Amino acid sequence: MSMFQTPTRVWANAHPEYPGLFEIHSDSGDIALNQVATRQTLEALRASINDALAQDDLRRRRR
Repeated sequence: MSMFQTPTRVWANAHPEYPGLFEIHSDSGDIALNQVATRQTLEALRASINDALAQDDLRRRRR
């Protein structure tokens, strides 16, 4: 079985009691991740995701 057969859900929520902190959650069914992050960390993650998507788009267009 490929590791890509199980869809993974990933989401973030603003922490209700601590402004400026966020909860990141990920669940693949076998493994779950819960982590607290700052706005700066989420912005860096967003930039990394945007970069990865842009690189993937470029590779797909070259095919």
